[in-house]
Amino acid sequence: MKYVIVVLVLMLLVGCTETTPTATPQPEATQAPAATATATPTATSQPEATQAPAATSAPPTAATPTATAQPEATQAPAATSAPPTATPSTVSLTDSTGERLTFTTRPVRVACLTEICPDIMAELGLEPVAVNDPLSSDPRFFGSRADEFRLIGGSFFEPSLEDIAAAEPDLVIGLGGVHDGLRDALRPIAPLYIVNPLTYEDSIRYLKEIGAAMGRSAEAEEAAQRFLSKLEDYKARSPKDRTALVMYGSDVNFGIDTEGALTGGLLAEVTGYPWPKPPPDQGGHASGGMQFSLEGVLSIDPDVIFIQTIAFPGFQPPPLAEQLAANPLWGELRAVQNGEIHEVSFSLWSTGRGTRSLGLVLDEAMPLLYPDVFGN
Repeated sequence: MKYVIVVLVLMLLVGCTETTPTATPQPEATQAPAATATATPTATSQPEATQAPAATSAPPTAATPTATAQPEATQAPAATSAPPTATPSTVSLTDSTGERLTFTTRPVRVACLTEICPDIMAELGLEPVAVNDPLSSDPRFFGSRADEFRLIGGSFFEPSLEDIAAAEPDLVIGLGGVHDGLRDALRPIAPLYIVNPLTYEDSIRYLKEIGAAMGRSAEAEEAAQRFLSKLEDYKARSPKDRTALVMYGSDVNFGIDTEGALTGGLLAEVTGYPWPKPPPDQGGHASGGMQFSLEGVLSIDPDVIFIQTIAFPGFQPPPLAEQLAANPLWGELRAVQNGEIHEVSFSLWSTGRGTRSLGLVLDEAMPLLYPDVFGN
């Protein structure tokens, strides 16, 4: 009996140990890890969670080029260290027609088709490589060095393209209303910059623009201030109690500068100049000029007359004053009777147009107008 009871007890114990494995069915126990494993991809589907690290770790490599994008960091030094001469975007000019000229290097060799061009070159301390005007030969601009300048053949209105090309210019400067039509023909040679100075403020602007393009801003500023100081001095000291007139022509069919012309407007600031600007459609050889008559001059009867004889290559007319003397009205003018007729240079007074020319016009005019104040 005892043996039977012992056997029954052992069987019960064995039964308990066999139900323990079934009580802890390991599939579910292993599924739990599986559940956490599947939860991990969804919870940590670290596209977003891992992007944060990626933003910190990948960025250093990915962001370094963009954050330190040294093109911009190095461009600043390049802009300051590399002179503007090598920077195309900083070497540009826009002329009076609105044409924009861009240069890969600063222009150095300038060919001049109009006389404000050598005027500007002289003010900048430079020399043109070719000219087609007589102003350059005035020693007050380049001295004897002008004797070596290359001359451009042809006429003022139709300069020789072959001569311009032979000078190998970087830039050609011409006059508005005269040389505009040469742009296409000059394109294979050099860009054409058209100027059209109507006032001395325009002359100063062209001086500064060309000076900046050629790396001579300081010289341009100095020249502009020199002219303005001279003008202010004459304005301050002038009695302004005499009247003047500027006349020009090749024959008795003469014209005058009104106060709307460049030279006439300049004189109007330093003395009496009672010649009103004409309507826009009555301009003469330059804006503000107009055909006139001796009767009209006599009606005002100015104190002083500055007279210019227009000559051309191969055509040298007698002085305009001599031609006008054949008219009896000429002798009735107060300026004629008082010996106040003064022959002056057409190239300086009418076609120079630059700050040096205009300053020289003042230097010539003011001692003649007011010898007691400005006479030597």
